[in-house]
Formats: sequence, C-alpha cells, structure tokens
Amino acid sequence: MQTSRTFCLETRSLRRNEITAEVMARISSVLSGGDYLEAWLEYTLGPVLFSSKPGAVLSLCRGCGPVGLWLAEGEKRIKKLGLEFRTLRKCGDGACVYFYDRLKTEKWLEREDNASLLSEFGYSGKNLDADIDRLAGLYATGCPDEIGIFLGIPAEEVRAFSAPRRPPLKLIGYWQVFVDPEKSLRKFAEYDSAALYAGRKILKACEAF
Repeated sequence: MQTSRTFCLETRSLRRNEITAEVMARISSVLSGGDYLEAWLEYTLGPVLFSSKPGAVLSLCRGCGPVGLWLAEGEKRIKKLGLEFRTLRKCGDGACVYFYDRLKTEKWLEREDNASLLSEFGYSGKNLDADIDRLAGLYATGCPDEIGIFLGIPAEEVRAFSAPRRPPLKLIGYWQVFVDPEKSLRKFAEYDSAALYAGRKILKACEAF
C-alpha cells in the first residue's frame, strides 16, 4: 500500500512539474507587467482558487517570485482574482504573504475540530481578522505550527506535527502525514487537480496572444 501511495504522489508531482514548466515558460513569453503577475498568481494559487483549500503562504522575494510586480500591482491583481491577503513577515526586499478565500477560510476555521485546536493555541476560531492578526504577530518571529490550520491541513495532522513527540511519519505531500494517509491523499489529489485546471485555463487564455 505504501508503494502504491508513493507511486501516485510521484506521478502527480511529475505531471504538475510538467504543467508548471509549460505555464511559466508560456506566460513569460507572452505576458508582461500586471498581466504576468495575475497569471502567475492564478496558477500558483490554483488550489485556493479552484478547490476547498482555504489559503496558502507564498514567499515573494528575489528568486522566489515576481516581488517587484507584487509591490506595484499585487493588491489590485489579487482582488481581481477574488482573494484577500495579509503580509505575515517582511524579509529583505520581499515578504511572506498569506493569501486566502475569506468565505472558505471562515467556514473552515469554524469547524469544531479546527476551532477547538485553534483555541488551544489562543485563537478565537470565530473572528477571522483577529485570528489572522494573531497569526501574523507570531509569524514575525517564526513559523507557528498552527498555521497549518489556516492552510487547510487537517486538525489531527497539525496536532500530531506540533506534539512534543511526533508519531511516525507515514507520507509527505502538501504536508507531512502522521495520522490518516487516505484522507490526506484525497486532499492532495483535489489540490493537484485544481492546479492542473488553473494551468490549462491559463495556457488556453495565452493562445489569444
């Protein structure tokens, strides 16, 4: 079973890498300025835009993303995509930024298992803006374990990760899996499908250029 899981993950990862290379090469050749940034964000945040994933953190710095374009047009372009963002930490000439879908994130954080775990870490689980304020304050000095909840990682996996003695690691995908591989694999497949959809959508749009 472990071999089968690993094969599925590797196959999906290979396919996503192929699409990523194709999308990045295409948008680099036909788009510029804010249009390039928007396409880059739409693809990179595909799982947030087109699946149940509530949010994602991106490092926008030299070598890690179009930081100059982000500073110039990021707010306008991310709003056009229907998402919100919060800078968690500035680093040099860039920043670590949390991007999220407000309605999906509120619904996700209000789930009993997620709200219960967040309350253990000092969050309300009911006031999104206040909870993101707290997250940003903690992120300024490091990456708190509970950020996993804000990224859509199951509460039981976040709890296992943050435990003084972690259980044996069973799988690695979008996150480290300690508790329920099958549940996590379903989420990984959902997120991969969303990323592929975003990639194909962008490639089709680029055909007009």
